Amino acid sequence: MKQGHKYAKLFQSASGRCRIEKKASKKDRPPQVLATLPPGQIFGEIGFLERVPATASIVADDDLVEMYEMD
Repeated sequence: MKQGHKYAKLFQSASGRCRIEKKASKKDRPPQVLATLPPGQIFGEIGFLERVPATASIVADDDLVEMYEMD
């Protein structure tokens, strides 16, 4: 899931860890890590409920992350 893109779905991590990142306000700065998600977490609810672009990106922390999409 990428910040600024529209998704009309909820997502759930089935395995592996992910982190939530938000773009820095200045391009020369790294993204801000907001949280680390263990397996089983649901995300994307803001875009799903409000029909707005994603407010942050989800990035895989593990080599293998399995995800489910729910619409």
